[in-house]
Amino acid sequence: MVDEYITEHEEYLGLGSGAFSYLAGALYASTFSINHYISLIESGMSGIVRRSGLSRREQMRYYLLMQLFGGSLDLEAAEKRFDDRFCRDLRAELAALRMIRAVRKSGPALCLTERGYYLWVIMMREFFSGVNKFREQMRHNISDEHVLLPACQISIR
Repeated sequence: MVDEYITEHEEYLGLGSGAFSYLAGALYASTFSINHYISLIESGMSGIVRRSGLSRREQMRYYLLMQLFGGSLDLEAAEKRFDDRFCRDLRAELAALRMIRAVRKSGPALCLTERGYYLWVIMMREFFSGVNKFREQMRHNISDEHVLLPACQISIR
């Protein structure tokens, strides 16, 4: 099964306590404390308490992973999205995927092979495991969020 939203929309905005967003090459996380979230919103602030900018290479890897979620990667679109540097900058990753027979070229696209679908599931498991670890850290640090606000708070007014 394919989640069309993930494969058709690179950026997303999460709303509410504990929400994640990916905008302009950065990941954002809202507070996991519902009381703190309400307090921030009522004071005209966003609920965002963490921001992590991704390097250009990290953005490319994220793009690769999310596009393969749909079973294929349009190389022409990837080159256009990343100023004709996608295949050059990710040559090692793309070569490794071809070498282990995880992808095959089909016109302007790289398509997952049967083996590739299996390996992709493992990669996504690791990705979501990292997301879950981050969520646990956010839940654990609810009481520390008030100290971090000035450095990362974004106004919504």
